[in-house]
Amino acid sequence: RISKGSSLKLLMVAEGSAHIYPRLAPTSEWDTCAAQAIVECAGGKVLQAEGGQFPCEAGQPVRYNKENILNPHFIVYGKVVIKKKKVARKEVSMGGDDDEPPRTNNVLIAAVVGIAAIAFFALSK
Repeated sequence: RISKGSSLKLLMVAEGSAHIYPRLAPTSEWDTCAAQAIVECAGGKVLQAEGGQFPCEAGQPVRYNKENILNPHFIVYGKVVIKKKKVARKEVSMGGDDDEPPRTNNVLIAAVVGIAAIAFFALSK
């Protein structure tokens, strides 16, 4: 648990020193609006959460300029980065030794010759 104001906690998520921040206590619009803009510019989200005393649209961004200046409960998520795993590419040799030229695959050649022969005879009729 970290003892800081809400806006500073939102900024911690924006900078990446925290990944998620659930706020389940009252805050006012002026407590969060600037920090929410920074979180969103950094690729994060500030989404409304159910369970508060104020109506909310769960899963939608926190809204401002409402009739009531108190925010619903919300959860701040940092930018989601999906790291793609690098796959090592392995070279496949068709030959035995490195000095030996690659061998052709006889089955593949037979299939190609067979398809060509069928096409030739079909077109010659």
